[in-house]
Amino acid sequence: MGLGSALSPLFVSGTLGGASAATSAFLLVGAAALAGPALVSWSFGRLPTGNTPATQLAVANTKGFSRRLTSAMLPLALVLAAGTVQTSLNLTVERAAERQLVEGLDGTLILPGEADPTAFSRTPGVTAVSSIRSVPAHVKVDQDEPPILESLTWEPTTVHLTSELSDPGVTSGTLADLDQPDTVAISQDATLETGGIGSEVGIRYGEVDTTATVVAVFDRGLGFGDYIIGPATVDSRNLAPDSDAVLLRASQGDETAVAADTGALTPAEYAAHAPDESGAQGLSQVLLLTLLSFFVIAAANTLLMITSRRRGEFAMLHRVGATRRLLLRMALVEAAITGVVAWLIGTVASVPAIFGSNLGLLGWAIPALDVSTFGLLSVVVLILPLLIMAPMTFVVARTRSTAPRSE
Repeated sequence: MGLGSALSPLFVSGTLGGASAATSAFLLVGAAALAGPALVSWSFGRLPTGNTPATQLAVANTKGFSRRLTSAMLPLALVLAAGTVQTSLNLTVERAAERQLVEGLDGTLILPGEADPTAFSRTPGVTAVSSIRSVPAHVKVDQDEPPILESLTWEPTTVHLTSELSDPGVTSGTLADLDQPDTVAISQDATLETGGIGSEVGIRYGEVDTTATVVAVFDRGLGFGDYIIGPATVDSRNLAPDSDAVLLRASQGDETAVAADTGALTPAEYAAHAPDESGAQGLSQVLLLTLLSFFVIAAANTLLMITSRRRGEFAMLHRVGATRRLLLRMALVEAAITGVVAWLIGTVASVPAIFGSNLGLLGWAIPALDVSTFGLLSVVVLILPLLIMAPMTFVVARTRSTAPRSE
């Protein structure tokens, strides 16, 4: 199931395919949890036991108590997989949005902020002038919801207006039909919630509810938003669009001079600094931090409980000659094994998800990997077992039932 989910962008393109591929990491970690005890027992049964007593005991415990190791490494692997995949997916979405915006504004210079487009029409070298305008609105994403839950079906969004100098990548229908009032063009991702051409979309502008007919579908929704309307709808509903930027088309060879005269940005420069209008990126980071904190706490709790329950085992080892120092060394080796195995599982589970998400949003390109997050979480996964298992073993081994008579 995990590998199948990672390959879903081959059949479902866009944001949905990328998000579906990202879930493969959780499925693969779950698969490792189910097969973990058998795999650990089989693999460590074929490894050399080491030359020191501490290493021999640690390897024997790992092989004999494979379920214990699996339960300890599962939350650690989730920390690495969830954090790496989610931040890498955010990076992939940002790159996809930049690419779509650059492709849709090819050959156009952009002046961010409010400005009068006609003021630039007389600039030497400028052959066409337009603007990017938008209207805040709410869109009804579920037409069949019961009236008591109707308020939950309206999602805030930004509805953009058509521009002569932008190309959202229409795949079906035509933007020319937006000349009719109460019509809308939607992105490929939005069709999953509202339907395709000919379907009706509920849109709320302020306190005014309207129903718009879908007349076109485009595939550059990350760069141009999910909804586009025409001037006819603006006029019929007495809307007051906000001016987000002015678009300038310069004659060939004059782009540099026009940019210097007006201070305009290239599409790549504008896309790299375009603001996150919805604030979804910041919310996503907060939610991810909360999720990772829960996983880290769960991992620490699991390691504490597993180690604290070994009092009888430590007492038996002490009776056959194990000293407190030997038990501590054994715990350090077991903690290192736990961290390394969890790191391997989390890393391997992340690879298909990252490749699949990249395939769905950027095509056959070099995958976007958040190296800093991966490195930081790798340190957490490798160090956390050492920080918990070794001290806890020292505490348990000091109790009267396990304390050694001599070192």
